[in-house]
Amino acid sequence: MIDIPFSKMVTPQPDIDPNELSNATEYLIYGDYRDWMQFPIVYHIVDGKRFRDIIDIRWQYSYLISDRLKTLLEQAQVTGWKSYPITLYDKKGNLVEGYHGFTITGRAAQCDNADECYADLMKNPGRRTVRPIFNLKNWDGSDIFRIAKSKLVVTERVVKLMRANKIQAIDVHPLEEEMDLYEG
Repeated sequence: MIDIPFSKMVTPQPDIDPNELSNATEYLIYGDYRDWMQFPIVYHIVDGKRFRDIIDIRWQYSYLISDRLKTLLEQAQVTGWKSYPITLYDKKGNLVEGYHGFTITGRAAQCDNADECYADLMKNPGRRTVRPIFNLKNWDGSDIFRIAKSKLVVTERVVKLMRANKIQAIDVHPLEEEMDLYEG
């Protein structure tokens, strides 16, 4: 687990709207870096024993990534992400080098018109669904993306890249297990 001292993330400035400051974590998560954010962001590890290529900071799909993974994503020209500078300390307060903040910039939305999507999906009169619907036309085509502001998705290309390079600490399963796909 990671402790994030958000008070160190912003430069105190009286001319910044307090609502703007309260959204600092969301801006960081969605890659909307603001001028008043102070980089590097400081993270302190408070739990766990192993440093992997991906560290889940348990905060709305937020991660830290190793130099190795960052280089791999860059070389493979994987789209839908960017990184930011961090300073990482272990449980004993020792500096841990070789990590970056990881922001997912790729986007998709759930179905625009749920009734239309449901009607199209319900070709079988006996079928009923309460699962979310992912309309492929609402996807920006990124290799790494979020559906709405929740579900984190990577393409099969990214999964193969990570498996081929033995990137651990990921749990991947087909999107179709959780959502209905619609190509409307």
